[in-house]
Amino acid sequence: MNQERWQKIEAIWIKARECEDAAQREAFLEQACKDDSDLRREVDSLLSAGARESEYLGPGLFTPEVGVGSVLGPYRIIRELGKGGMGVVLLAEQQRPVARKVALKVMSQFATGTEARQRFMVERNILARLTHPWIARLFDSGTTSRGAPYLVMEYVEGEAITTFCDRRRLDLNERVRLLIKVAKAIAGAHQRGVIHRDIKPSNILVHEEHEQFLPKVIDFGIALPMDRDTRLTDTGSAPGTPRYMSPEQAGLRDAQGRAMEPDVRTDIYNLGLLLYELLLGVYPIPETERMDALGLRAAVIEGRLERADLRWQRLPAQTRQELADSRHMSSLAIYRQLKQDLCWILLKALALQPDDRYQTAHELARELERYLEGFPVEAGPPSRLYHWRKSILRHRWWYAAGLTFVLTVCGFWITLFQQQRETRHQRDVAERQRNNTRLVLDFVIDMFQSGDPEQMGRETAMNLEEMLLRATKGLDAGRFEREPLIRAELLETVGSIYANLAMYDQSGDLYRRSYDLRRQHQGADHPQTLIALRGQIAARQYHLDAKEVIAEYQKLITQFADGPSDELAETLISYGNYLVFNGLPDQAKPILERAESLLSEENPEHLTLRADLAHIFCGIHFAELDFDRAEEKVRESLALYHQQSSPNPTAIAVVYSSLAVIKQLKGELDEAADLHHRARDLIRDFQGTKSSSYLQIGVNLGQLYMDQANFESAEHHYREVLSLLADMQAGATLVHGETWMFLGASLRAQGRLKEAEDACRRGLLILGQLMPANDPNLAWYSLNLANVMLAQDRFEEARPLLDDAIAALTRHHGADHHRTLQAVQVRLRCLIGLQRYQAAIDEGSRTLALVRNLPDNALNLEPLILGAIGRAQLLDGRLKEAEPMLLKALTHTEGSAELGGIFRKSMLLALEDLYRRRDQKGREAHYRDLRLSAESDPPTPE
Repeated sequence: MNQERWQKIEAIWIKARECEDAAQREAFLEQACKDDSDLRREVDSLLSAGARESEYLGPGLFTPEVGVGSVLGPYRIIRELGKGGMGVVLLAEQQRPVARKVALKVMSQFATGTEARQRFMVERNILARLTHPWIARLFDSGTTSRGAPYLVMEYVEGEAITTFCDRRRLDLNERVRLLIKVAKAIAGAHQRGVIHRDIKPSNILVHEEHEQFLPKVIDFGIALPMDRDTRLTDTGSAPGTPRYMSPEQAGLRDAQGRAMEPDVRTDIYNLGLLLYELLLGVYPIPETERMDALGLRAAVIEGRLERADLRWQRLPAQTRQELADSRHMSSLAIYRQLKQDLCWILLKALALQPDDRYQTAHELARELERYLEGFPVEAGPPSRLYHWRKSILRHRWWYAAGLTFVLTVCGFWITLFQQQRETRHQRDVAERQRNNTRLVLDFVIDMFQSGDPEQMGRETAMNLEEMLLRATKGLDAGRFEREPLIRAELLETVGSIYANLAMYDQSGDLYRRSYDLRRQHQGADHPQTLIALRGQIAARQYHLDAKEVIAEYQKLITQFADGPSDELAETLISYGNYLVFNGLPDQAKPILERAESLLSEENPEHLTLRADLAHIFCGIHFAELDFDRAEEKVRESLALYHQQSSPNPTAIAVVYSSLAVIKQLKGELDEAADLHHRARDLIRDFQGTKSSSYLQIGVNLGQLYMDQANFESAEHHYREVLSLLADMQAGATLVHGETWMFLGASLRAQGRLKEAEDACRRGLLILGQLMPANDPNLAWYSLNLANVMLAQDRFEEARPLLDDAIAALTRHHGADHHRTLQAVQVRLRCLIGLQRYQAAIDEGSRTLALVRNLPDNALNLEPLILGAIGRAQLLDGRLKEAEPMLLKALTHTEGSAELGGIFRKSMLLALEDLYRRRDQKGREAHYRDLRLSAESDPPTPE
């Protein structure tokens, strides 16, 4: 749409507003627009926006009952935070059931139109859906005594994101990291079926917490539910802030002339505008092209946005310098960063047509992370040189390792060649060594001759597997028959690579052969022989009885006691890792502390061992349910791995996966998803899709989708793992059995109970064949089958299964272990189903005392048990005792992704029933409204 067209629309709009009544306006518009239906629609859109504005705005927004100092239910009004056309936002202090500051949004008494009230209710329903750490939460809602609706929201003390970044003088990369978090929050809203439509700096508040910059997305006042059944009727206006409108919000039409409706890609455009302003400090459309609202809309619709690098160059020199100072960078450095990747990302995010943009907020976040990590960005050109440069950076570990190895061999050859000239005896030795070196060099050339650098992208894992197979065959060919120690060294080298790829059978076989050679030629107590033995034990430990493995490690530690301290430390770490993996963290701790005492922060050669050690300590804290300490240790491990001159991508992927699981258990599901995907991408690129690490991450992703109530996606991931296992023809393994059990849980959550029971029984059959009968893990997995039975009201059948599981878990872990307590929580549901209410209350009370000794909020057990006790008391007619239990349980659901679905609804339903029995109509209606507003949420598993 050109400027002349917009000038015509503006002229008609101005004259139409001057008409005295509706009849006169209609006559004027008929004459002015004639047969131009598009022109009429544009003018009607502007007139409708003006009418809505007059409906919303009024001379006053306060009512006496919500003035400063007044009390509204449990909320005492402190001061006004802001006003808008729909109402007023107040800072209030909540006095019960918890003391905290909240933001209270009260609808204006003048915004009485049907659509205004409907919009307010839609905002309430939208906020009730959203549970994300970077989105301001809805705590409560209600109506004043005069019937004005209000919302109680999380109070966010922060600054607008642009102000925060400028005041802190954050550089471009720091600003990108902050926007990644915003994009993930918006992705979380999209997953809950909500389009924000008004993303702008003032709606992203940032604060600092524990030296981290954390954003909060606020103001979903014009947000749009994707579910059309709950959509607010569109009257033709263009909701949103004009400066931050997308082309479709501004009136963009498709090829058939139809108005394009906003969808999730509208928010992508808004995020692109926000990123542009964060990076450059200016708007992408020059001031000369947006003199008024109509000019701005025209510029947006026509895509007259200026490229970021060109916009920066054209700014006045003084403005550039001021903006550069607020970014703690030079003007030239900013230009260089804007010139390639960031410019391409902005161009794609701000594309005129929605189909040309990133299709999800998660895609945009991942693209920005690829930029920060030095990966090729998808928005970049298909240039071979560009991808080759990025590939070198991405695979520098392999390039550096290969080059170092070849240079070392060549240097060794040159040294030996020079020594040839000293004496005849030395010459004979050198000749022999040179022949050995040629053997090694020929062997390396054979390994690497198929490793074309241009193929070292996604095919790296395949090429590596071929190289290892070629190496193994070469070692079997008798090439080193006269040099057994060189052969042993190469067997260990290839064996260690197999171990890094989690291919333990191949690794164990090569280490065994090396150990046999070294024991024969160097002796059983030689340090190199013991190193080969350690590699063999580490590879075989997954197939041996625990007592046998522990005995072998203890013997090995005794043999290493007088040897090199580095080798003793590595052996202790390997042993400690085995103990943690097998559920014995208390036994592992002194072993690992002894290893830690042998390592030095000043010794760069200890970096890898210290990184491994920190990762294993993370596992100990994880077993103790101390997720904050676990996260500290896993981040320490990640930092140490990154300090290495050539970081091992496989090790980094495993650490990412561990961090993802911790984030998952802390309820930070979007960040967990991103970490899982990053780990899986690394594993796929360096190990392929048929490695145990890749399969385990697939299972972890399934668990994440379970936590997000995306049961179909969880099922897809579990079935993908089972399909890959079938392709590998690996036979029955623990991963097989575990995946069948998890598949059963996903099917149960979808209500497919017969399929769920079949999957659980199949999984238990496999696990029963592989695990000892008294293994506590077998009892733990049997809870899945018990849950399926409870979902079918087969309480009598489930009871003995639960009793046996709890007895086994108590014997192994103790009555106060979190696994035992989780199993007891399941049995409480069974007792309630059997109408044994007093038994449920008694056992629940005993269990609650034990749960409160666990770390805070560990596995959400306290609210689940509170809810079970409250429900049993309610069904037993003990209403006075049930009320505080149910209210406390409900309080725990606020802002919790895990408890925000079925459990929250069950608590709301129980409270509704309680107040119905008491004939307290107001409270009954209140909890009914909250329950109905939660009905649109997807279910989450119990």
